[in-house]
Amino acid sequence: NYPHQLISKIDIPLFFQQIKFVNSYAQYRERSSDTKKVGNIFFSNISGTVQNLTNMKDKLSTNSICRVEGTGLLLGVAKCNTKWSLYLNANDGKFDMTGKISTMNLSSLVVATKPLALTTLQGNLNQLTFDMKGDDYQANGDISMLYNNLKLESFSLDEDSKILKEKKLKSIINNTFVINDNPKNGNTRVATFSFERDIHKSFFNLIWKSIYDGVQKIILNKKVAELKKKLK
Repeated sequence: NYPHQLISKIDIPLFFQQIKFVNSYAQYRERSSDTKKVGNIFFSNISGTVQNLTNMKDKLSTNSICRVEGTGLLLGVAKCNTKWSLYLNANDGKFDMTGKISTMNLSSLVVATKPLALTTLQGNLNQLTFDMKGDDYQANGDISMLYNNLKLESFSLDEDSKILKEKKLKSIINNTFVINDNPKNGNTRVATFSFERDIHKSFFNLIWKSIYDGVQKIILNKKVAELKKKLK
């Protein structure tokens, strides 16, 4: 169900040498199985190009890579850009992508992190970059996240009221393991990530969860991040 796989399933022959898009909008929504609440990530003011989008065998024999480049605003506030290479001939959904997100207040991510991860963030993101490779079953890569004054708040779902309430003790404990700044003491933390895909979920779900895995490794003590992943 990846974008480049869906193109191959269309019965009519298609070939677009280049598609340009301007002032576009994209949104990803996911309902948490734990909280039953919806997380929402959106990109606005998107401009970019798609090159070599085709399902025709003669075209694929000469060039089997669809390249996508785009810029936009994450949650309407943070400038971001991304480049994708989608391998149209691959049997396993192979793709490569890079991305960069610029300055934003981390509290803006509440629309996604609170319903999906029972966490909110405070602090300033200065830059996030990642380089990812993936297929139908997994994604892995490298990530860098520069930030300062980071703090976490943890929440739980009240079963009676269905309201998310802050767990103050858990917030205090979590923040003892959080690295508040990166770089810190002259050292810049980077991380590698590896995430196994839930094959019943979407292409963007894999991207989002892979980046989230890398972010946790950067902001948390290494041993705590690994423990949280195992417990999850």
